[in-house]
Amino acid sequence: MIKKTVEQRDAKPVPGCLKLLEELNDLLRKGASIGGNISEQTDHIRKTYRAMVADLYAAFKGNEKLTEALKTAEAYRWSSNERLLNPFIRQMQRMEPVDLTPAVLSEDLETIRVVVEMLSNTSGLEATRTDVIRLMNESPEARKLLLQQPEKLRALGVSVDT
Repeated sequence: MIKKTVEQRDAKPVPGCLKLLEELNDLLRKGASIGGNISEQTDHIRKTYRAMVADLYAAFKGNEKLTEALKTAEAYRWSSNERLLNPFIRQMQRMEPVDLTPAVLSEDLETIRVVVEMLSNTSGLEATRTDVIRLMNESPEARKLLLQQPEKLRALGVSVDT
């Protein structure tokens, strides 16, 4: 449909397609905010989104200006979305500070890296590091568990020798 529209030089539906992409993106953000077990639903939304973008690229084939504009728009959209589409990051924004460190430590390595990036240049990162060290010093069980996951400690900037 999109390719046929562009071939016929009737670009009226293209803004509608772009608006639909934005709405799908908003659904992904809302899903991340809600949290819970909604991965199947968000997977369907992501597949639909990717299919629409692929259709747009196919439709714009041969038109470097439109292709580059779409490429730039998508790069911008996804560079700002990494934090907004991560359910843990969205939930982290609602957490009490005392709950943050244990929650961060329970996440996967990639999420920890996003958290570190998000907290960099804030006092929150240093506070989280201090909490991790305190936790390791106060709880032999926590220390043992964390030393079994040195990549998480390294991602947080905490020495494994602490």
